[in-house]
Amino acid sequence: EDTAMPPQKEGLKIVPGSWKWPLLWPYPPDFFDVPEPAPDAPGVAPAAASAAADDGAAAGPYRGNSVGELRAHLAALVAEGSRVLDLGAGAESYLPADVAYGRVVGAGPDAEGMGANPALTERLAWDLNSGEALPFEDGAFDLVMTHNSVGCLTDPRSLFEEVFRVLSPGGHALVSFSTNDVFERTGKGSSLVKMWRTMNDEQHIWIAGSFLRFSAGDGFEALSGFDLTDTVQVGQSQKQNAVTRLVSRISGADAQRASSLAAAAAERGDALYIVQARRATPPAPEADPYGHALSLMWMARHMTPPERQLSALRMARDYQRATSAPERAAAVAAAGRVPAIFDELRDLDKAVLPMSLKAMFAALAAPRWAGRPEQVANLRRGLNLDPADEDFWLPIGAATADMDALDKVVLLADVVPLFGADEATDAALRRLPGVVRDAVAAVALRLPMLESRDAQLLAVDLCTTDFLLSPPHDESRLLRWISSAATIEELVGILDERKNYMKADAPGAAADESEAGEPAAGGVGARNDAALPVADVVDPPADAEAGAAAPARASASASTSASASATTRA
Repeated sequence: EDTAMPPQKEGLKIVPGSWKWPLLWPYPPDFFDVPEPAPDAPGVAPAAASAAADDGAAAGPYRGNSVGELRAHLAALVAEGSRVLDLGAGAESYLPADVAYGRVVGAGPDAEGMGANPALTERLAWDLNSGEALPFEDGAFDLVMTHNSVGCLTDPRSLFEEVFRVLSPGGHALVSFSTNDVFERTGKGSSLVKMWRTMNDEQHIWIAGSFLRFSAGDGFEALSGFDLTDTVQVGQSQKQNAVTRLVSRISGADAQRASSLAAAAAERGDALYIVQARRATPPAPEADPYGHALSLMWMARHMTPPERQLSALRMARDYQRATSAPERAAAVAAAGRVPAIFDELRDLDKAVLPMSLKAMFAALAAPRWAGRPEQVANLRRGLNLDPADEDFWLPIGAATADMDALDKVVLLADVVPLFGADEATDAALRRLPGVVRDAVAAVALRLPMLESRDAQLLAVDLCTTDFLLSPPHDESRLLRWISSAATIEELVGILDERKNYMKADAPGAAADESEAGEPAAGGVGARNDAALPVADVVDPPADAEAGAAAPARASASASTSASASATTRA
């Protein structure tokens, strides 16, 4: 829960921790359609268009008391040397004038307005809806703000992901806006997206907050909503519209009087709403392994908060188990790869692979995940997202048909990252279906008392550690060891260690699986119409915490059976 507080108290309407969010991005694409796009402004219409308005408004979106209120609010976010980025900048940035800024960069399509803005030290022509990376280094600014442009954003998530990236830890993101009438007055009305046009001001605050929330998750802290509209300003935009319409219908002395009323309304100012947040500072991994791992997942688009928690706990556990600096560095690097793995799992329904099993797969696969096309293609085939190939995943699925869902996920995590690693491993992978089939048969002959799922589990574990991960990938040596060289006690001991590892490592996932029924043959996770038929986790943080103290697996992701080397077993 976000308990950090903003430095300002005036007008605070929504305090940190009180927002209620869905698990994932809640907006369909058509919410960001622009029904009547401005022909001269495919990005965000120029704020300087307000200078051409016939109601006497000054250049820039805000008037009267609103200007002073916004400046006072910004004063709490800047200091000597502050570096500021004004997105969608126009002729006015509303920054306090008594501060010596390090730099003030304006970025937007309004070249004329930015040219007239005395606060700017740098100007950049930029389409806020381009979806492109901002041309600045990470952490380049202490404040990134945008004034009355948020309703015109057609790809807000990409923009605010960039805002997060270019903010320094402790820096602030600020979004200010007024009513839709002000968008109209300043020339941006025709660029408003469909969702913004149809929502009211209260909803606009939530929407702006959601853009920050879903761009960086807990990476934005002290997320707050403000209503700085003075009580005497309530309804002024509506009254102003009425006055303006009256002016258009009368003339002479009456018109002069109406114009005076319009000027008085402008002096009182417009409604003013602000949503802001602070970029959190990630903890060092040695001080807080879980917090650091979680920070590497802040911007993961396809991870829910519980999935981030589960994955971060697993990756933190791997860091804590590391016994050397290189191992700790590798654990941190692996945690950083988890979001990319979840990107590939985005099409997977939770009924196919529940949250805890997703987290387990990502944690086990991350150390060797590189995003190679061969890895991605085989992950999708193994989960039946794409048709499973008849010469690999279908025969492996048939040979492991009785294995538990959880054990199939471990097999998937062991095998998929190996694709495309090198020619020798690729050659071994091509032989793997036959090796698994023969190993299952050999185990069943040596240990006829085993249930089929245990025989399959033991065979698969040995195939992974003593064939795939043991050059020169000699399957005949492995099969001889299973058939004759290994003692019954050795084989049973390896199976027990493997099963005990799984019980300790993922009790929540095992509980999920108990409600799942039996997966059928096909890909590793395949059944007739979907992959693993397992239920979701009810209480993910507790599940994750229970798995946090589990023992390590020693080989592929590192199997306990690797304690006896392939050479010893030959």
